[in-house]
Amino acid sequence: MRKTFLIPSIADLIFLCVFVIILVVFRSGDFTSALLSDGDTAHHIRAGDVTLQMGRVPRHDMFSFITPPLEWVAHSWLAEVLMALVYKVFGLTGIVLVFATLIAFIFRLLFCILRRNSENILLVTSIAILAAASSWLHWHARPHVFSVLLALVWYHLLDDFQYREKNRLYWLPAIYLVWINLHGGFIIGPILLVIYFVGNLFEYVSSNLTEKRPILGRLKTFVTIGLLCVLASFVNPQGFQILLFPFKLTSDDFLVNIVQEHLSPDFHGLLPFKYYLLLVIATLAVSRFALNWIETMLTVLFTYMALYSARYIPLFAVILAPIWLRLLDRLLQDSPGWIAEQLKVRSRNLTLSDARAVGGVWAAACVVAVCGLGMSGTLRFEFNPKTFPVKAVEFMRQANIAGNMFNDPKFGDYIILYAWPQYRVFGDGRADMYGVNIGRDFLNLQSAQPGWEEVTHKYGITWVIDRSRSRLAEVLRDRPDWRLIYADETAVLYVKAIDMHRRLIEQYGATVALPKVN
Repeated sequence: MRKTFLIPSIADLIFLCVFVIILVVFRSGDFTSALLSDGDTAHHIRAGDVTLQMGRVPRHDMFSFITPPLEWVAHSWLAEVLMALVYKVFGLTGIVLVFATLIAFIFRLLFCILRRNSENILLVTSIAILAAASSWLHWHARPHVFSVLLALVWYHLLDDFQYREKNRLYWLPAIYLVWINLHGGFIIGPILLVIYFVGNLFEYVSSNLTEKRPILGRLKTFVTIGLLCVLASFVNPQGFQILLFPFKLTSDDFLVNIVQEHLSPDFHGLLPFKYYLLLVIATLAVSRFALNWIETMLTVLFTYMALYSARYIPLFAVILAPIWLRLLDRLLQDSPGWIAEQLKVRSRNLTLSDARAVGGVWAAACVVAVCGLGMSGTLRFEFNPKTFPVKAVEFMRQANIAGNMFNDPKFGDYIILYAWPQYRVFGDGRADMYGVNIGRDFLNLQSAQPGWEEVTHKYGITWVIDRSRSRLAEVLRDRPDWRLIYADETAVLYVKAIDMHRRLIEQYGATVALPKVN
């Protein structure tokens, strides 16, 4: 069959759909991208820049004014360095394009992996699209994207070894060496390895003598690879201690209950994940084929994780996809009737058409073209001024405000990127670093609960930059000992009426007014 460059492959179409949706549809305003809607992007860029300047990974915080400096586990240092390098050359536009490409590539890769498992290209395409749609709520320009990609590759290598006798597990220690320095989600790799080991162990115990030999061989391989991964885990700035970080993070009830992405998914909103989950459950209910030990453990664990915390939904989507495909494929093959036959015919026709396409060409051409638009300045992305204190930070830098600030955490991330070291924050996206005690003080002041003034005395806070409609801003508006010196639709800035702020109050206090409430 003669191949042609004129038509895109299905894999390329999935890439292009995700890529274009992120850049064109998945936006939060003019010249803004929802990939930049999370403030963590900003502090990751600055952290990478500091690491490059210092020539080593920092172990203590330098972005907040809290003393003594807090211990900081920079578990994403390598991803942060990569982000800083991209930002230096291409700015925020480069950050958006890199992460849009990574996200689109993840689901292109997922399609290719599923395609190897099934001849039914319609099923494969549908599952890949639904997996991508289910994951959209966690599409951010942050290091966790690397974890989703590497988890998929890791899972694929284990699956190939388990079901196709293709032993490429020697790649896992090398992948782990990179992963453990990229993002705290590296713990997913050992979890997957343990699941495959335990599944084979259960199979070994329940098998007869002739079946035990190949299973025993797999068990020995898993143990060897696991030991090599343990050795690889030492090659990071924190040493073996880094392995404890994910467990400390997930066992911190205070952190899990206050950080939005750690909360359970909200099923009342637009959430394709709920349809994905319900369809998987329905397939399990009607299927006559039982899951094996490995599939059962993967399904139970990642379903639990996705229901416990919305941040794990992308992992659920990519891990469950091959399992769900195997069930649907068997179900369809054994299903009589006109509908099943028509689906098979359509799938065969689409497979013949897809076989003519030269894969990768359209995806690569699209990325090159969009990058060209970005480099020329025709396409650009920046933080949304309706969400981030863009104008307020410009004012701060000119006003040179003295004293310790209190800030909204998302504002803190932005300030770290654009106003550090002139200003040091009270809080930002690194909630795990600040801990329970500082976190509670922060929430008390943020919500202006009884005792909030004591918190300002405790930390020496003399000025506040907060959201225009925040509870604290409302309280300060009626306080004669606090004066408004800046306000726009996004942020307000109050200073305490003390001698160090007299100049600011005289210069700006008489002219500034709160924005009108819509």
